[in-house]
Amino acid sequence: MSSEYDEILGRAMAEYGRSRDRALKARRDIDALTETATAPRQVVQVTVDAMGRLTELKFPTASYKSMPAPELAKIILKTVSDARERVGARAASAMAPALPPHVDPAALLSGRMDGSALIPDELAEVRGSSDPWQTPEDHHE
Repeated sequence: MSSEYDEILGRAMAEYGRSRDRALKARRDIDALTETATAPRQVVQVTVDAMGRLTELKFPTASYKSMPAPELAKIILKTVSDARERVGARAASAMAPALPPHVDPAALLSGRMDGSALIPDELAEVRGSSDPWQTPEDHHE
């Protein structure tokens, strides 16, 4: 009996180690991501990091000087949005190997999917609990 338990535990620990390694690699890959986008006519060029934070803003040409401020602002916002969208897609791709097959990484990153989808089916009874330490009996109070 003990050897059967040890074998099951050994397999579970090995799978945990593989999952952890995939998650750490995904985290490193995502942390290193940046995305640069350039507006039409090279009015502006922006770079964002993996979290979508603006890290660089350049004006490759002097064309921005002749633009009305509201038009320039609109172009900057659109270019930043484009860069954020692309870095988000790349982050989702980097995260996918670390997630269960039924989890959409883009939906998870954007907040359209609840993180409880990451909880294995065997622990489904605690999904939705705000306290991860609650027992199933606590839900009936």
